[in-house]
Amino acid sequence: MSFEEVVKNEEIRWRKRSRIQWLKQGDKNTKFFHRIATSRKRYNTIESLKVEGSNITDPTDIKEAIKSYYENLYKETEVWRLELQLQGITCINEDEKEELQKQIEEEEILECIKLCAMEKAPGPDGFPMSFYLIFWEVMKEDIKGMIHEFYNNQRTERSFNTTFVALIPKKDVIKSKYGDYNPWCSNVSVDAYGVGVWRTIRNLWQKLEANTYIEVGNGRRTKFWTDAWNKQIPLKESFPDMFLLCSNHDAKINECWTERGWDLIFRRFLNDWEVERVAKLLELLEKFPGITNAPDSLRWKHSKDGAFTVSRAYKMESPQQRNS
Repeated sequence: MSFEEVVKNEEIRWRKRSRIQWLKQGDKNTKFFHRIATSRKRYNTIESLKVEGSNITDPTDIKEAIKSYYENLYKETEVWRLELQLQGITCINEDEKEELQKQIEEEEILECIKLCAMEKAPGPDGFPMSFYLIFWEVMKEDIKGMIHEFYNNQRTERSFNTTFVALIPKKDVIKSKYGDYNPWCSNVSVDAYGVGVWRTIRNLWQKLEANTYIEVGNGRRTKFWTDAWNKQIPLKESFPDMFLLCSNHDAKINECWTERGWDLIFRRFLNDWEVERVAKLLELLEKFPGITNAPDSLRWKHSKDGAFTVSRAYKMESPQQRNS
């Protein structure tokens, strides 16, 4: 086994002991996991126990006292058992028995269909319940025949229990529920209930945004003027006059880049001094290599590879911020 495998296995072992599931194995937080596991062990340790008015501190006595307590707690002391007496219970008459056992009628089936959610996710046949309600007159004989077959023979098609399970990416769920603040973050949640966890995560965005930059790939998610890309502040802040003159404030980088280079469109012809400003802007962007086929990505400023990890963010925090 190589040294890297030994280190990785050690980290995984400490992670399991600490029960911290929200950090990745690659974060290299062995010391952190060790502290958490040690603190949990210290918190869960019983140093003394009061039994029948006296304190015991010996670990063996404590173990025996706990064992004895739960043995007595779950020990059965009563031999009495509840007896079920069925004599004298009111029974249904023959008419009621026949009513319960009679064939299911068309009106009952139709009423059950009406009680179903009409537009819920359909089954494998692709038809929602509203379809069966709308075309009831066409399909009712087939539906009644199927139900009567089940009633008479207690048998049904195995395919009736078939279903589709759709796994929706969490990012798409968040986007559909809260909407986009920008391509990298959702809107602030204003709901009163059921959003506490996501609201807490969302409130960290400003601190996260200040320590990230956008690495441009195909330029489809990055706004030329308003996003912080090329490891610079947003161009609308460094060139506010040019930002006011541009024809599209929300233009993406792939819309401003051609095979020949930058193609910036302004609302009017530029004056001489404005041409100089455009020249400075293009000089700033001179080292831009162009767009690629890779998607744009959000990168962490404080690591050489641009990858974000919890341990790196944790090291940036001051001791006072960590304890707050």
